[in-house]
Amino acid sequence: FPVTIIMKIETKLMTITPEQAATWLSKYNHRNRNLRDEQALMFAEDMKAGKWKLTHQGIAFYDDGVIADGQHRLAAIVKAKMPVKFFVTTGLPKESGSAIDQSRPRQAHDAIKIGGQANWIDRNVVAVVRFILSDLGSDVKSKSVNEILDYSIRHRTLLEKTMKMVTQKKRYVTHSGIVACYFAAL
Repeated sequence: FPVTIIMKIETKLMTITPEQAATWLSKYNHRNRNLRDEQALMFAEDMKAGKWKLTHQGIAFYDDGVIADGQHRLAAIVKAKMPVKFFVTTGLPKESGSAIDQSRPRQAHDAIKIGGQANWIDRNVVAVVRFILSDLGSDVKSKSVNEILDYSIRHRTLLEKTMKMVTQKKRYVTHSGIVACYFAAL
């Protein structure tokens, strides 16, 4: 599929198997940043839990067949050991590589609100939930937006109560550890 040099950009919806993802990674992943295993694992956990969402961000190949975007998503398919649907784009000019992933990523609370899933979750709630999910700071493994959202929804009443207990909010000063301790105590 990506070996053929394509002269125009095309996108189609595909179900990518772990075997296909592994083949693409081994044969066509030559000009990419280093693979962050933790990121791929976080995506894989969402895939296995049925929480992965289809978006316009999929897998892309340059016009010479090399992977342009999506190596972490492909590695996640391999780790999840299950097929996943993605939009696959082929035929990107190589010079497009300088524009991929150059914008600021959405923060968790922004992604949750934009998705219309929980308008009450703000950056402070996300900070508290991340602190709680990290075993009060002892686990440095990143948490996905879906993990944060699920935990927040399950514990909404208690989170809202504890967030009201700390009313002073200063820019660049985090109080998530304190609120997490209140939450744990309750």
